[in-house]
Amino acid sequence: MTQTYLKGNMATVHRIDLPCDRTGFSTPPHDVHIKFLPSPGQQGWTLLAHSAAGKTEALARWLKQYPGIDQVRVAPGLAPKLFRATVAALPPTWAKVASYVKVHHLDLGADGNAAWFVEGLRDQVWALVQQLDGTPTERPIGPTEVRCRPVTGSDMPIISRRQLEALSTAVALGYYEIPHRIDLRQLAATTGVSLGSVSELLRRAEGVILTHYVDSRLMGWPSPDEDALRSFRPMLNMLRP
Repeated sequence: MTQTYLKGNMATVHRIDLPCDRTGFSTPPHDVHIKFLPSPGQQGWTLLAHSAAGKTEALARWLKQYPGIDQVRVAPGLAPKLFRATVAALPPTWAKVASYVKVHHLDLGADGNAAWFVEGLRDQVWALVQQLDGTPTERPIGPTEVRCRPVTGSDMPIISRRQLEALSTAVALGYYEIPHRIDLRQLAATTGVSLGSVSELLRRAEGVILTHYVDSRLMGWPSPDEDALRSFRPMLNMLRP
């Protein structure tokens, strides 16, 4: 288990990475984002699932295999596609996670990896990570299969002055153009920094920026208004008998 946390004990959004089979869902046929919302005016929950266009039927059938999930429908005219399903009760694993922290959504990948996006105090998130890492299963979880890190949202990623200088020089000299106008060895000679040092500076800066970009994009889901999604008129049942 590996984890990082923001300093202090304010409520913060964290991303917890782990295998799909540790979330209560199997690996989906295509990447999908899932969120549960209270059903307005009635008992139970509304499941919202967001996927790429053209993947609707396979994902609808995948959702339907879970007990309690029925009336799986796809919102018309929206791409990427959004599914809605009625659910009598939260899946047990989801309910367990929600007992520790606020759950924003669950991101499931066709590669077998998943990510919880949750919000809570540092101690709450830490307790959840320990619980996820220690849940008994038939297949013991590996030492690095549960990973946790803070999500900084729309804030600019923080990189060091030297990393920014190396990155700025690399961009100015065409290192990131295709094809490269300059290779790493030439970049090191131009900046007067050793090959190993400039390589590490770039890799660390790239890691921070790419991680921030991916996490902030996923935290922006779903882009349409959720209330409108919950109340859209069901026009197509993807699971006709």
